[in-house]
Amino acid sequence: MKNQKSRHSQILRTLLESRKPLTGKQLAAITGVTDRTIKNDIVMLNQVLNDNGASISAIYSKGYLLNIHEETAFQLWLKQYVMNPDEETGYYKPDQRVKEIIRFLLTVGEYVKLEDLAELMYLSKSTLQNDLKEARKLLEVYQLQVDIKPYYGIKLVGDEMRFRFAISEFLFSHDTSHSIYLNMNTVPIPDKELKFIRNIVLKHTSQSHLELSDVGLGNLVIHIAISCQRCALNHPITYLSQEMLSIQNRSVYKTAVQIINDLSDHMNMKFPFEERIYLAIHLEGSKVSSLNSSLELANNDIETYQITIEMIKTIEEKLGIVISGDHELVRSLYAHLKPAISRIRYGMSLRNPMLDSIKTRLPLAFHAGVLASTVLNERLGIHVSDNEIGYIALHIGAAIERSRNSASPKRCIVICSSGLGSSQLLYHKLRAYFGFRLEIVETLGLYQLKETSLKDIDFIITTIPIQVECNVPVILVDTLLGDVEMKKIEQAVYDLVNSKLPYLRPELLFLHEDFETREDVIRFLCSQMQKNGFVGETFVNSVMQREHLSSTAYGNLTAIPHPLIPETNETIWAICTLRRPVLWEGKMVQFVCLLSIASEGKTGDLSSMYNLLVNVVSDTVLVQKILDVNDYSSMHLLLQPLEQDALFH
Repeated sequence: MKNQKSRHSQILRTLLESRKPLTGKQLAAITGVTDRTIKNDIVMLNQVLNDNGASISAIYSKGYLLNIHEETAFQLWLKQYVMNPDEETGYYKPDQRVKEIIRFLLTVGEYVKLEDLAELMYLSKSTLQNDLKEARKLLEVYQLQVDIKPYYGIKLVGDEMRFRFAISEFLFSHDTSHSIYLNMNTVPIPDKELKFIRNIVLKHTSQSHLELSDVGLGNLVIHIAISCQRCALNHPITYLSQEMLSIQNRSVYKTAVQIINDLSDHMNMKFPFEERIYLAIHLEGSKVSSLNSSLELANNDIETYQITIEMIKTIEEKLGIVISGDHELVRSLYAHLKPAISRIRYGMSLRNPMLDSIKTRLPLAFHAGVLASTVLNERLGIHVSDNEIGYIALHIGAAIERSRNSASPKRCIVICSSGLGSSQLLYHKLRAYFGFRLEIVETLGLYQLKETSLKDIDFIITTIPIQVECNVPVILVDTLLGDVEMKKIEQAVYDLVNSKLPYLRPELLFLHEDFETREDVIRFLCSQMQKNGFVGETFVNSVMQREHLSSTAYGNLTAIPHPLIPETNETIWAICTLRRPVLWEGKMVQFVCLLSIASEGKTGDLSSMYNLLVNVVSDTVLVQKILDVNDYSSMHLLLQPLEQDALFH
C-alpha cells in the first residue's frame, strides 16, 4: 500500500486529469484503499488546498471535484508539492510521464502488461492508455511502433538504427562534460570509457583531417557508446540500404574502420561489418565543412548551392525578410547544409542542445527555418527534424540581426533657441540614447530653417513651436528631454504608430476555456478568426500543416500556433487561456496565442512583435498572471508595457 503522501498525490493527480466528478469508490479503486480512507484523505487535502487557491468539493450523487479559485497561487503550490518527481510520491507531470513510458519501453526489451506498467508509473489504466497515444506520436518520428500482443502486453518494435536514435534522444544525458548515463535498467558508462572513446575519435579524425564541432564530437561519442552497449546486449545493426553501403567509397569509412579496430582491441569484442558502416555514416554527418572553400565547392555540388539559394528566396518571399544579399548567410548556410543533408538522408539527426532556447528566443528565425526546411522536403523528399531546423534558424537569426544593424539610420535636424550650450546638450543626449539608429544632420536656430533643405530629412526635433509649414514630421520637446519626449522620438526613429497592441482584439480573446486537445484549441481559434472575417476556410489547414512540421509549444505552459505561410492583410492574435492544461506534443499548455502574420509584413515589425511574445513565453510569473486575467482591459494592461520593451531586444 502506498504511503499517505504518495496516495494524496495520486488523488490530486487523478482529480486534476478528470474533467468531471469522481466517486469515492473510483478513487478508492485507483489508490487501493477503502472509501472511508478516501473521505479522510479529502478532508486532509482540503486543509492544505484551502490555503493555496483550490478546494475539493463533494457533489451529491456525483462524487468529488477539484475547484481552482486562484490559478497563480495553486500553480505555485502545485509545483512545490507534486510537480517534481521523487521517490516518495512517484509522481510525474503528464509530459514527463510520456517520456518516462518511452524510456521504459526502450530499455525493457520484452512485452510488459499494461497493469504492471500502470502500477510502476502510479497511473490508472485509462490514464496510461491516454499517455500511450502521446507516446506513439513522439515515436513516429523514429519510425518505432508500440506492438500490442493479447495476454502478453506491449513492446516497442522497429529497426535497430531507429532504436539507437531514440535511445540517444530519450535515455542519454547529452552534457558531455559529465558522465553519460542510461536510465532505468541500463548500466551507466564509466567516465574513463567515455574519455577513451573520445580520445580514439579525436586521434583518428585528426589524422584524417576531419574537422568536428563540439556538438558533433559529443554526438559521435554518445552514438559509439550506444553501439558498444547494444552490441554487448546482442542488438547489432542488421539492415543497411544500398545508399548507406555506398559510403564504403568515401574517406570517412577508412576512419570508421580505424576507430572500430581500436574499440575492438580495448573492449575485447568483435563488431560486425554493419557497425563500421553505421559509424562511417555518423562521421559523415558530424564533420564540419570549411567556410573558406564553400563557394568553390558550389561548382562541384551545385544541388546544395541551389537549395541554399532557394531556401533564402523562400524566406524572403513568404516573410518579407530581406536577406538575399547577405553573402555571409549564403556561405555559412551552404557549409552547414552539406553534412546536414547527408545526416537527414540517412535518417540521422545531430542533437541540438540549444533547441529550446532557439525556439523560445528566436521564434521568427525558427519559423523561417521551418519554411526553409520545406525546400528540402520538396527537392529531396526528406523530413527535417526540429534539431536540424534549430541549426538552420541560427544562421537565419544571425542574418536578421545583421540586417537590422546595417539598416540606414533616421536623419533629423535639431532646432534649439536657447543657444549653443542647450543645443549641444540636446545633441549629445540624443546620440547617447539612440546611437547609430539616429543621424543628427545639424543643429539650427529657428531662423535658419527657411534656408535649409529638408531633402532626405525624416523629421525635425525642436524645443520651440514651428509656425511655418514643413513637409516632414515635427516633434516638439523640452530641452532636458524627459521620458515623454523620448517616447515621442522613439515613435519616429522606430517607425512606430501609437499602436497600443494592434494585434490584440477583444473579439479574439477567450478566457478560461475548456478543451481536451491541442487540435480542439486550434480549430476553435481558427473558426473564430474566420467568423470575424480575418481568414478564409483554408487557414486552419495551413496552421495544422505548420504544427505537423514542428510543434509550436514553447514550454512554460505556452503555445504560439501559426500558419505555414502568412495569409492575412494585418498581423493579429487570437488568444485563449485554458482552465486546465492540455498535452501539446509532450508539453503542457494553458496559454495559446494563435498568430497570423500580415502577408506584406516588414521585418522590423515582425521582429518587435516576436520579441514581445518571447518576453511572455520566458516569464513564468507573467504567464501565471495572464492565466488569472478575466477581461480584455486587464489583458491589455498586462501586455502593453512589453510592447515598447520589445523594440530594443
